[in-house]
Amino acid sequence: MSVFKAYDVRGIYGTEIDEALARRIGMAFVDLVGGGPLVVGRDMRECAPSI
Repeated sequence: MSVFKAYDVRGIYGTEIDEALARRIGMAFVDLVGGGPLVVGRDMRECAPSI
């Protein structure tokens, strides 16, 4: 199954989503929309700061 859903990215940290995937998503986003201001949100889970 894909971690890419209709409106977000969801998966189990450590098996489906990790720091490498988060970095690739971020780099692809910058390639798509270019530079400039960006806001990133996260929840309060222990793994959230690393990704």
